[in-house]
Amino acid sequence: MEKKVFFKNKWENTLVGIFHVPKKKSTKGVVLVHGFTGNKDEHGLFTNAANRFNEEGFATLRFDFSGSGESEGIFNQDDTERWKDDLNSAIDFLAKQGVKRLALVGLSLGAYISVLCHSKRIKCITLWSPGYIEDVKDLLAPVLVVSGEDDPDRESSMETFRNAKVPNRYEIIPSSGHLFLEPLHQTQIINITLEWMKQWL
Repeated sequence: MEKKVFFKNKWENTLVGIFHVPKKKSTKGVVLVHGFTGNKDEHGLFTNAANRFNEEGFATLRFDFSGSGESEGIFNQDDTERWKDDLNSAIDFLAKQGVKRLALVGLSLGAYISVLCHSKRIKCITLWSPGYIEDVKDLLAPVLVVSGEDDPDRESSMETFRNAKVPNRYEIIPSSGHLFLEPLHQTQIINITLEWMKQWL
């Protein structure tokens, strides 16, 4: 089951998300964190991922950053602190639903924001097409990095993987670009991510 939900960041912007509720109440959850100028659907990738994770028993939330999609706020391309607070607000929302162990899955800019988040509830992080993120070296949670074979930022993403000091894994999706638009590529990246989350949550 899925339902539209609303919660606020500390600036009192109302954020809009889709909460995928598992059939049995779960203490394990996932937040999908979208990319720059993206939204909670991400060309169907986030919708498909959320449905699959939900079927496997994970309480899953995909949401729009403030100033993006249906959420309130003014879009600012350098608004890292606000987006980080948005993500923390999303994590707090899931905590109120009983989620105690959490996975973050971030795409592109969403991967960067996920790395900046330091909630103790986070037990593993998946970075899709992250590019280079220096702060990954400070992460305490296990890290999965996935990039498309044809992504111009593939080498930068690999460097992010190399700099992670915690248990980590790197995967390439053959023939895929930055956003994993093809149905086959989406299935592949979702399966890899699901396997990773089951290992650590």
